[in-house]
Amino acid sequence: MKFKLLLLVFCLQFIRTSPINAKDAIFSIKQSVVEVCYGCQINDYLDVPDITMNEGFIDEGFYLIKDQVNNTFLSVINTKILKTYTHYYKAVSPKYHTYEVFTITFVIKDTIAPEVMSEKPIVIDYGQKQIDFSLYLDYQDNQTKKQDIKMVVNDQSINYDIIGTYQVIIDLFDLSNNQTRVRLDVVIVDEVIPQIVLTTPLIIERNQIPSYEQYFLIVDNYHTALYVVYDDRLVDYKTPGNYTLVVTAIDQSLNQSSMEYEVIIRDLEKPEIKLRYTQVTLEVYHHSFDFFDPILYLQDNNELLDFEQLTISGEVNFDVIGRYEIFYTLKDHYGNQTQEALLVLIDDKRSPSLTFDVLMIKQYETSINYLEGVVVSDNYDTNAFINLSVHSHNIDVNTPGIYYINYECFDLKGNYVYETRTVNVYETRSKRSSRTPIYFAVISVALLSSIGVFFYVKYKKNQGRS
Repeated sequence: MKFKLLLLVFCLQFIRTSPINAKDAIFSIKQSVVEVCYGCQINDYLDVPDITMNEGFIDEGFYLIKDQVNNTFLSVINTKILKTYTHYYKAVSPKYHTYEVFTITFVIKDTIAPEVMSEKPIVIDYGQKQIDFSLYLDYQDNQTKKQDIKMVVNDQSINYDIIGTYQVIIDLFDLSNNQTRVRLDVVIVDEVIPQIVLTTPLIIERNQIPSYEQYFLIVDNYHTALYVVYDDRLVDYKTPGNYTLVVTAIDQSLNQSSMEYEVIIRDLEKPEIKLRYTQVTLEVYHHSFDFFDPILYLQDNNELLDFEQLTISGEVNFDVIGRYEIFYTLKDHYGNQTQEALLVLIDDKRSPSLTFDVLMIKQYETSINYLEGVVVSDNYDTNAFINLSVHSHNIDVNTPGIYYINYECFDLKGNYVYETRTVNVYETRSKRSSRTPIYFAVISVALLSSIGVFFYVKYKKNQGRS
């Protein structure tokens, strides 16, 4: 029995120490592809494949050959060159009289992300719509050239139309797709000063304090609410002259512009001419009118005026009927002037005059010119423009005696005269009778009476005219 037991142990021992069939794999590898960082020591990665004996197999003499297997050498692997190397390991089990060759792939890979060396503040002016972010970052990579490093910018948070601070995300990728993320603040600022534009000359009336807003246009490229100061401490509104106004505009970004402007204080109030009358009618040929007579007074708000500042212009032809204007122009020391007009009417208001003698008419005369011996005269119109007519009469040419005839005379202006003329109808000798002396005496008395009546009527008319 003891012999059988020893035989069994011997057989088992023989089985364990005999070569293993090829189908019986006693080795295993965890990682056949090894990534090696660029520039690292290859020796630090030799154990990464982790070749071990499978469960159930124990060989204290197990070892690995990592170099010079199948003519591959570790010295060939250069970790400073991005490359893939095929290398071989050999696993040896002396106990089981077996070995196995494993293919190991070493991949030299850049695993170091780009490095940001420095950052610059990103401050841009309002109105700028694009940013070259590469100008604000200084970066490098251990393997990839700077121009080959890819920059991906996420700037969707930026509103270029509103000033403020925004954050952008920038990703840097090298050729090995290693990534570095950077967060930068973008500050949009308004550094443009407000614009001050003078739209109307600063000519101010004396004693008036103006609203300067109406003289300026002040705008800003961004802000609508501006703080504006009109510094008029050097302006004397009471005294005409030239002064300095300082205008300062500040926007909400504290950008400030300040400008100096000339303010002209002037006496803009016109002097005053007061005429006692603005129309006068003068008789034609009247040459003695005093053109200073219509002036009641001259005055100004800032100075005393006299006739030296007064100009009288215009012409009047006193010998021609018509309408004429005389202009009174008053100008003060500051150039303000006012003007009044006097209308001068040259007119004819004098009636024509008639002169005549007693009209002698023979008894029984049939062809009588009642205008014979009448002389018409007028101060302006000629006889060609005067209308003379017989207004009425009661003459009986068949009966000798004293009669009267009335004349009416008009000139072109409608002035008229009404005159009465004595008419003597006398008897011819051929028809006188023995009573001639008696008739002659009667006629003489009647003639004297007529003459008396004529002069009486004329006297009354003259009294009526006066």
